Amino acid sequence: MGKAELFSYLSAFVTIVLALALTNILQSASVLIQARRHVQWDARPIIFAAIVFVALVSEFFSLWLNLSVTEVTMPRLLWLLTIPSLFAVLAYSALPSDVSENAKDLSAFFEAERRLWVLLFSAITLLDWLRSADNAYASGATVAQIARFTAVTVLPLMFLPAGIAFALLFFAKSKKLHWVALTILSVWMLWSTLSSSITVAPGSGG
Repeated sequence: MGKAELFSYLSAFVTIVLALALTNILQSASVLIQARRHVQWDARPIIFAAIVFVALVSEFFSLWLNLSVTEVTMPRLLWLLTIPSLFAVLAYSALPSDVSENAKDLSAFFEAERRLWVLLFSAITLLDWLRSADNAYASGATVAQIARFTAVTVLPLMFLPAGIAFALLFFAKSKKLHWVALTILSVWMLWSTLSSSITVAPGSGG
């Protein structure tokens, strides 16, 4: 099996997980829209779901980097599936999957789920850094180089804003502070994803 075939094999598997997660967010949004007259609206879970949606698309966008391997073992496959699987769990919990005839209170939903979201998103953020460090090490970077990059770039630009937002979402009871956290997460997510691109090397097209 060539590298391209191995990538196709792995990416198809991971894409199914991510596609189901994206589909669930869209389906849950559709359920809320159809039951809009019975819903007590609160924009906070909607914004959080949008952040998760962008994060899922970003994860799909990074498949080429994360799955471009020449060999995979079963433990390695489980490792490669960890972040997409956690993203799927996060996506499934981001919006209500059903709305009863009684009013569905999205404020109560947000308060009931926000700490779970923080735990899942924190785990994903940490594992994403570990995955990036693993990829860099496999590409020839030294431990010292990875540590220096982490201290200079990852800590101030990734962990610090995410940590502040997660702490506010987890501990704060004020809606204003929740909005501050969601604003930080939105800017952080957009900044880290909108500049991404995939470039085809000259002469590699078919």
